Amino acid sequence: PMIGTWYMNYYSRSHEIFANVCPLFEKERKDNRRYYNSLQAYMYYYALKTVFIGNVKSINVVTRLNEFDGLPILFIDGTGNPLRFYTDKFKEFLDTRDYCTFLKFDCSHWIPTEKPDELNDAIFQFMQKK
Repeated sequence: PMIGTWYMNYYSRSHEIFANVCPLFEKERKDNRRYYNSLQAYMYYYALKTVFIGNVKSINVVTRLNEFDGLPILFIDGTGNPLRFYTDKFKEFLDTRDYCTFLKFDCSHWIPTEKPDELNDAIFQFMQKK
């Protein structure tokens, strides 16, 4: 993890577009400690690994929606996120099931760092649903 964390920090801070969008860097400067590390990229690592050397079909959720029927899903996206991590079909799947929730927060991709209280409240409310 140390090499991955060093590389992520070097890469992220050397690209102005990313460095200006991530409020976590400002918090790190203020608190004089590091929060941003390679463990945050764990999901991306496995997604990219699957795309490049594995079975791409295994991560195509839309073709496997029937496998998720009955599974409560909380999906949260940021309105300012330049990337979209869902399809219309996936959103429709969530919207048509009362045990699933789709939310959009007024923030970018970094929901836990930009809207921590709202995120915690949304997770708590979702966990309270029966």
